[in-house]
Amino acid sequence: MTQKSKRMLAHRVIFNGSERGLSLVEIEHDSVSRLWSVKVSPFAGETHSTAFVDGTIVIDCEGELSATEPTVKII
Repeated sequence: MTQKSKRMLAHRVIFNGSERGLSLVEIEHDSVSRLWSVKVSPFAGETHSTAFVDGTIVIDCEGELSATEPTVKII
């Protein structure tokens, strides 16, 4: 199984229209199942190699599991 993944921390996250404060965003693609996974969780502590976004991440997709790649915008 191969995966593409992205992990970011942002002051504000808008996920499918729902706004959240300081949050961790994890986006992964599994090449075997061909599904994209999006997880947004409250910030709980520092994690090595997490990119920090001093602003807002806007994510639009079909849901937490999606067959199409999520649209991610940093504003």
